[in-house]
Amino acid sequence: GVKASLDAGMGCIAVTNDFTRKSIHESKLLEDRWIVDDRQKLLDIAQQFISEFENKIEGENDG
Repeated sequence: GVKASLDAGMGCIAVTNDFTRKSIHESKLLEDRWIVDDRQKLLDIAQQFISEFENKIEGENDG
């Protein structure tokens, strides 16, 4: 799922579980800050992702 979203040009946040945690981190497809190992942190990470996306869009519209 992570590779497919990146190949499609989409942003991605990966939420891991016991079976995917190691492979997601080892793949180096995402920055560690976009990999959620603790589901209680998902909302904070998603808000940060959205904020950075909005700032990027605003910067592109200003330039």
